Amino acid sequence: MVNNYYLNVLKQNNIIQRGHFKLSSGLHSETFIQKFRIFEDPNLTLDLVLNLLDKEELRKIISEGIDIVLSSAVGGIILGYEIARVLGCKNVFAEKENGKLVLRRGFQLNKNDNVLIVDDVLTTGKSIQELVELNHKFDSNIVGKITLINRNNNINLDVPSLITCYMKTYTPDVCYMCQEGIELQDPGSRRLN
Repeated sequence: MVNNYYLNVLKQNNIIQRGHFKLSSGLHSETFIQKFRIFEDPNLTLDLVLNLLDKEELRKIISEGIDIVLSSAVGGIILGYEIARVLGCKNVFAEKENGKLVLRRGFQLNKNDNVLIVDDVLTTGKSIQELVELNHKFDSNIVGKITLINRNNNINLDVPSLITCYMKTYTPDVCYMCQEGIELQDPGSRRLN
């Protein structure tokens, strides 16, 4: 099974880490996926992207044409770029400005662009929702949404992923690790921009 194979690859390369983590969503978890450990290996990144894009749910979308891959900084930049490179289309990424995702650096979406929204690791769906809202400002056509890793099986979003691995999360007020005084690590990037 592809999912088990890639889960083992992630574990063997210390991409799935254990501890007490504050996720980009603000939730806490005993498990963190350090996706940049994936992206430091171009061959692994390409392998994951090719297998993600080969999923049945995506073949039809891809065959109809994608003009732009849209992801968010910082976490989605490399993944979005690699997907766009494989598909032969443009890649743009959104950045936070005053708490909202915006297109900067001269990036733009046009009204008739077919846009594929890419997320690296799906936990709450917030990043994808913010990208959808940003896209609505430009009235572009969202042809699909994908994520490399879905770490939350409780979200009812139609978002294909290559790897699904449920990892329990806690709000800070009920986090047993906080209550036990275990040091909180904040390795995510959402609060950096």
